Amino acid sequence: MKQVQRIFIDNHDRILYYSNPAGYIAGKEAVVDTMFQTQELERFLQKQSLSIRWEDGVYDRLLLGQRGGRFDPEAPPLKSCRVWQLTRDSPINMRFIPYEALLERFGQPDRKHYETVYDGLVGTNDPEEIYTLFRDPVPGYDGRPIGISDVLELYDADGSEFYYCDRVGFRQIEFAPQQKMDMGL
Repeated sequence: MKQVQRIFIDNHDRILYYSNPAGYIAGKEAVVDTMFQTQELERFLQKQSLSIRWEDGVYDRLLLGQRGGRFDPEAPPLKSCRVWQLTRDSPINMRFIPYEALLERFGQPDRKHYETVYDGLVGTNDPEEIYTLFRDPVPGYDGRPIGISDVLELYDADGSEFYYCDRVGFRQIEFAPQQKMDMGL
């Protein structure tokens, strides 16, 4: 019976730890998710003459971003995604209309009419790919399939970008929360 190798580097320069994508090789450096930080893995990487950088989120990026190809450490980091859909009590004539019609009738999309139906990582920062992903059921997703009038939010520690699902494609928009002015200032 063949013994399974516990730690190895595959031909895509991914570090596999008990079959889990734990990190990747970038030059002479191993970038490894902190959840795999063990003496066993550290010794293995040192034997490979690699410096080690422990980093949060590497496993998720590898797992979600590895669509049959080589992991690209130069690609921008994955952002988290929120899907916003109009609430049940939002005006009925606001639903499922193209962006230009929304602007004409109601002005900019107003967050008070929307609710978050998904918040998590989806493996891409491309709104069109997110649209395609949500055509099939996604674990943790409580909404209907993404359609016209929905808003996608891509966010990280540096801020958020918002995209309105239009008749064809997505349009980047402002979708700031309503701010109340304090007249006492």
